[in-house]
Amino acid sequence: MSKSGIHFSSNVDAANKESIMFALGIRSSFANDAYLGMPLMFGCNQRTIFKKLKDCLHLKVEGSCNQFLSQSGIILLIQAVAQAISAYVMQCFKLPKTLLHEMEMIIAKFRWGSTSSRWKIHWKNWLFLCCSKLDGGAGFKDLESFNLALLARQWWRLIQKPSSLVFQVLRARYFPHTSLMRARHGNGESFLWASLLEGKKVVEMGGRWKVVDGCSIDVWRDSWIRKLPNYKPIPPDATPTPLKAGFANLMLGMLSWFVHSEGQFWEMALSFWKSQDQLELGFMFYWCSWNNRNLCFHKLFWRTSSDLVLTMHRLQDEYKEANNVSHSQVWNRVMVWEAPPVDTDKLNVDATFCAFRGVIVLGVMAQNFRGEVLFSAAERRWHIIDSLHVEFLTIHQRLRLAIVFAYRDIQIESDCLLAVTKICKKRDSFSEWYGLVQDILELEHVFFSCNFAC
Repeated sequence: MSKSGIHFSSNVDAANKESIMFALGIRSSFANDAYLGMPLMFGCNQRTIFKKLKDCLHLKVEGSCNQFLSQSGIILLIQAVAQAISAYVMQCFKLPKTLLHEMEMIIAKFRWGSTSSRWKIHWKNWLFLCCSKLDGGAGFKDLESFNLALLARQWWRLIQKPSSLVFQVLRARYFPHTSLMRARHGNGESFLWASLLEGKKVVEMGGRWKVVDGCSIDVWRDSWIRKLPNYKPIPPDATPTPLKAGFANLMLGMLSWFVHSEGQFWEMALSFWKSQDQLELGFMFYWCSWNNRNLCFHKLFWRTSSDLVLTMHRLQDEYKEANNVSHSQVWNRVMVWEAPPVDTDKLNVDATFCAFRGVIVLGVMAQNFRGEVLFSAAERRWHIIDSLHVEFLTIHQRLRLAIVFAYRDIQIESDCLLAVTKICKKRDSFSEWYGLVQDILELEHVFFSCNFAC
């Protein structure tokens, strides 16, 4: 209780203050008090309150300028010290953009050796330095993005732990009659709650609802349909366009493409290719763009820019892998079938997946412990764009088929180790395919014994 404090408004008289503090066993706090470097009370000017972070960073950098550090030492000092000073505050509050920009300028000046008395040329801008080292950057953190990522992490913790004390306090104060994801800004909200709502926006951008009973989902506003852009259904009065949001700009290394504001045509700007990788990626880009155009105009179905980027890189990886595999490696592979235990039937499941058309073919072959083939089957499906979803769906459908044939003791063998591991762990309730995994686990209880192997 020595670290606890209570703040009273001016309407509370001295006698009530003393009685309350005596009953709780805590002291009275003041507006200028701080805890772990963070102020307890906030006013309208947050930039002045958090100015201490900037001053602390400036002192740390100025003290290191007189030391003889190598380039690697400077980068390590920035990553381990300079950018870690404000990490604790960032995971609780949304810092002003002007303050973050000034802190980035201090770090950039230290990186290139500039001081208050002399100026040196900055050979690369800050955005380039924030790129990954694999992309040629220095691996620095963009402070604004880092701030939002930490706030999104706090919001995700609230989603995962609704029984925590902080969740109960926030719910009683800000969303007593609704759920956490429906909470909005309100009058008289604290700076902490306003900052957490900024993290909520990041979670909404990358999250998607799992359909259980459907009572908590807003059909037209929430993201819940996987195969549609933004995972949201298209209203009946809307005209689908390649990107209805308007102007979009996607940067991918030396590659960029633009969408017209009316969504009718694409203007592609491609810089000259300096390497074989960029040449391959350029051809993948043209193919994916034309394929997406055909999907839009002929099937009223299209992929978002993030899906196109993933598809381009996946195509390039498959192309490189196909060129690196020799014919001897392909033909010399021998798959040995292992017999299941006695009186147990084994189902070998697999699927062929075409990511560009969203088409899969599910296959199964059942054999008994003697190696005799009991049956084989295949099925085609559409509009599935994730390989892990394919594996889960294949196992699920083959379990249902085994129930039809009245098998009692079965063993399911798949070539996807990740799918088998997730099924065997029987947890990870916030996984994207948790509902399908739960269906598989429920079907497992129908049999006398059911094992999964890879």
